[in-house]
Amino acid sequence: MTSTRTISEGDDVERLAALFAGYSGAHGTHGEPVARDTDGKMEIKGTAKTLKQPVTLELWRQHVNGSRPLGIGPIDKNNECRWGSIDYDKYDDDLIAIIARAIELELPVVPCRSKSGGLHLFVFLSEPVPARDVQIALYAMAAKLGLSGSEIFPKQTQLLIERGDLPSWMIMPYFGSTYNRKLQEQVGLTGQGDALTMEQFIRLAEQARISPDELANYRTERSSMPQGRANGSKQPASSGNFSDGPPCLQNLTANGARVGSGGNNMLTQMAVYYKKVFPNDWKNKLEEANRLFCDPPRSSSEISDMIKQYEKKPYEYKCGTEPMYSHCNSRVCRNRPFGVGDGGGERPTITGLAVLLTEPRIWFAEVNDVRLELSTAQLIKFDLFRLACAEKIHRSFAPMKADSWSKIVDEAMQNAVEIEPQEDARPGAVFFEMLEQFLGPRPIKWLA
Repeated sequence: MTSTRTISEGDDVERLAALFAGYSGAHGTHGEPVARDTDGKMEIKGTAKTLKQPVTLELWRQHVNGSRPLGIGPIDKNNECRWGSIDYDKYDDDLIAIIARAIELELPVVPCRSKSGGLHLFVFLSEPVPARDVQIALYAMAAKLGLSGSEIFPKQTQLLIERGDLPSWMIMPYFGSTYNRKLQEQVGLTGQGDALTMEQFIRLAEQARISPDELANYRTERSSMPQGRANGSKQPASSGNFSDGPPCLQNLTANGARVGSGGNNMLTQMAVYYKKVFPNDWKNKLEEANRLFCDPPRSSSEISDMIKQYEKKPYEYKCGTEPMYSHCNSRVCRNRPFGVGDGGGERPTITGLAVLLTEPRIWFAEVNDVRLELSTAQLIKFDLFRLACAEKIHRSFAPMKADSWSKIVDEAMQNAVEIEPQEDARPGAVFFEMLEQFLGPRPIKWLA
């Protein structure tokens, strides 16, 4: 056992459990990590399991002592959270620079090394907050940090508990084993990247708790929708802060920040925005943006060539290119008047996927902030998915190509929580129940 996990006081485990209070009726765990065939990276996916057993202080003690890892889902039975996390899994990046950026932005996050050597940025709350509010704030923080695409916990904003639904969970910090260095020590980190003892981490996390009102300051769900003219056209909210357009541009240029590498891509994104917002003055706006936001500014000839290119035909936002991708907040962008959705119809997203292992399978998916129960066919086939959304949650989505939808579903399935059914939901249970009723109250040992 390492010093970072030494229990210095009798109540430290209780304090750690209180910090990470979440769904109490089930938990996750895993066995020894296995090397991935593709790159040799150690992973727990093949041994991870979700158990419908309550979270107890004894399980927490086993976790800290290294005998059994403990996974907790942050969302509780009331669809509220006391904590959340940005899970950044690119362990070869400069994690110290990310921590420094979080400090510079004054974000209320507590950094912790993950089991893969990546970074967990935890936010702790002084009282329970609706999971949706926590999720929105964490997505906004990730975008500000340039960590868009990271996993966000909670993954669900609501649970269909009565249908057998369970939350996605993550392994808690300060697990007292590394499986002979197959995993990294999951410990809190200082701003310089030094490991914190468990007691130090607990004290820091308790001091970092924020109130619901403070959390609301970090939410940028959407800008105010500008009032349209009498003919219905849109008005720009601002000529300079991009609050009515892609959040990536807003995050990249916040507080007068200037972009070096990737500046050309940023300018092309700005050209699309300015053409939408200022169709008669977009060239001047682009030249001004070059002077304000690029380090160093691009030459006059470069800007002239860019303007000629964008004069020829309309272009759409290039959301998949850097530095926009890392600063994206798609859920906000879809609903902004000059965002990717142009203020129009939503595109579906799936997070927090879980599957109840019955026959047939039952899937629980977080679809644009609403928990939805789906059959396998409804999940896989987009036309059936759209129909299910219209019937069950009264939402319609724009058509999507089959291969694009397949990628979304496949990515969600990679991290789906597998839920073992109750005995009366297992395959054949209904048959045996009917047979027992037919035969009467007599032992039927021969069925075993």
